[in-house]
Amino acid sequence: MEDIRKKLSVLLIDSSFFIRERIRMRLIKFRNIGTVYEATDNASAKQLVNLHQPDVIILETQNTSNDCSDIIKSIKKASIKAIAIVLTNFPSSTMKKHCLELGADYVLDKSSEFEKIGEILEKIDHADMIPLQQH
Repeated sequence: MEDIRKKLSVLLIDSSFFIRERIRMRLIKFRNIGTVYEATDNASAKQLVNLHQPDVIILETQNTSNDCSDIIKSIKKASIKAIAIVLTNFPSSTMKKHCLELGADYVLDKSSEFEKIGEILEKIDHADMIPLQQH
């Protein structure tokens, strides 16, 4: 029986081509993933968010949570029902708490939790766009 659910659109926001490529190669393996958009900075990311209103946004943060704050705030302000997954190389409890308070659904360590992206995407109930388990 064919899966008739709408496929998820994903926006990748990361300054590194290699990280975006690594994530994109993982995403295309999932049947529930449709279009994958890419942005290298906040300005182009905001344009893509407003234009395409993706279902899932995967974004990086550098050494401070300020890098992703602007995007997360924009998503919430625009009332876009997107799942926000933040990837960081600096996964302190303060960073995680700050991103979650801003509205991120998940905060993952790029080096040790990268594989969880696929697990999260598989669990998304598209009808409500609610992650089954928040972290």
